Amino acid sequence: MAGQSNTIEISYEQLSQGKYVRNGDDLSITTQDLWGQSETVLLKNYFETSPDLVTAKGSTLKGNIVNLLAVDSQPNTSNVAFEDPNAIGKITTADLPVVVQRADQFIELQKGDLIYLNDVVDAKDGSVGIAFKDDSSISVDPGAKMVIDDFVYDPAEPTTGSMNANIITGNFSFISGQIAKTGNDAMQVTTPVLTIGVRGTQVAGKANQDGEENEIVLLPNEDGTVGQVMITNQSGSVLLTEAFQATTIATALQPPTVPVILPKEIVLKKFAKTIATTKKTKKLRETEKEAEEAAKEKVEAEEEKEELEEEKEELEEEQEELEEEKEELEEEAEALEEEKEELEEVAEALEEEAEALEEEAEALEEEAELVEQEKEQVEEQAEALEEKAEELEKKLEEVPVEEKEQIEKELEAIEEEILEVEEIKEEIEQKVQEVEEKIQEVEEQEQIIEEKAVEIEQQEQIIEEKAVEIEQQVQEVEQQVQIVEEKFEEVEQQFVQVEEKIVNVEQKFEQIEQDFEVFQQEFEQEFKEYKPE
Repeated sequence: MAGQSNTIEISYEQLSQGKYVRNGDDLSITTQDLWGQSETVLLKNYFETSPDLVTAKGSTLKGNIVNLLAVDSQPNTSNVAFEDPNAIGKITTADLPVVVQRADQFIELQKGDLIYLNDVVDAKDGSVGIAFKDDSSISVDPGAKMVIDDFVYDPAEPTTGSMNANIITGNFSFISGQIAKTGNDAMQVTTPVLTIGVRGTQVAGKANQDGEENEIVLLPNEDGTVGQVMITNQSGSVLLTEAFQATTIATALQPPTVPVILPKEIVLKKFAKTIATTKKTKKLRETEKEAEEAAKEKVEAEEEKEELEEEKEELEEEQEELEEEKEELEEEAEALEEEKEELEEVAEALEEEAEALEEEAEALEEEAELVEQEKEQVEEQAEALEEKAEELEKKLEEVPVEEKEQIEKELEAIEEEILEVEEIKEEIEQKVQEVEEKIQEVEEQEQIIEEKAVEIEQQEQIIEEKAVEIEQQVQEVEQQVQIVEEKFEEVEQQFVQVEEKIVNVEQKFEQIEQDFEVFQQEFEQEFKEYKPE
């Protein structure tokens, strides 16, 4: 077990088939021969520096991979720690349960379980296909062992990323994803003998024993295009650029052979199982993604449909409320119109009453004029009688005694007549007062009617203003109703579009299923001659 300070030499069987156990800083490697006899090699203080393990023919197992493969002899089973808490991929295809070494524990995983950084995948008796977050796919045949010790990918930053898959032993194939598009050799696949720098393509290969051929074949992409891969070891490198172009490497100490193009049938005879597993893994992942996207679209569409239904209900309620408000306003307008008509009738009655009072006032004024004329006549008659009485009194002083008696009788008659005239005058004055009082009463009634008429006019004006206000409110409500109806129509159209979207998504589901069925048929037809029963 000699070697340079940064390497330790071991056999290829120990490198590829050994069971690695860590005991403190020591590493033990146990292998079994064909008769089941165990042999253990102890590398003292190995984990102080973790040098690479190499074979005599140059096959290499990097120190960091040894650290991942080594199981602690006294593991802490209470907790399984991950360098990265997020899954990097998922087991998409698996013939049988898959044993994964995660830290110091061995876990049995099934199809659909997640894979994490530094998980050691042991295919044992069945093929395994893994789909990764960047849409790359890797599969290994039964008996192969693989570990992903580098995976950096963020969909939000698609221009950066890196990935390294270590195939320790066995047949493998892969289809590159988004990481390979970020730059040459951003994705690498490493075996103990060589490194593949991936530049966007499909590859099949075999990590074989020392001295036996480690073969790498470049495959065409689904669309017929061909990518490139750089095959490198410590002795040289070669670039594969054509479909089914292959190179072989017997040991790490020999450079890759000159590329040759193999017939497709030969390639499939060698690698049909792993190619088929990778192809199926990729298709399953694509189908799963499409189904997830379709399911998400359906959920979003159904949620949108529910929201639109709620919005429709709200709009219908709002429309009903507006219609009720409109009816109430129209009823209020009708009531105001009736009130206005009643006031107009009252106003007409008051006008008629006012006209009657005016006629009565005119009649009273005419009567007052007649009474005044009669009063003036009586006053003139009284004045004439008084003047005549004065003349008789003067004459009484001058006439002889024999004539006095006659004059006195005339004077008495005049005085009686004056008294009668005075009484008539008093009656006339009383009549004048009564007429004046009636006129005043009529004038007061006219004043009351005028005040009532003014009040009614004010009420009519208030009603008219209120009617105008209600009319404006009715117009506003009608405009709101129109807006709601237009919005309802718009929501109805959106609702129809969403329902069409749901139908499209359901058709999309059916199409996905049909596409996968077609793929299955084509898949079986393509590989049935080459896959072992």
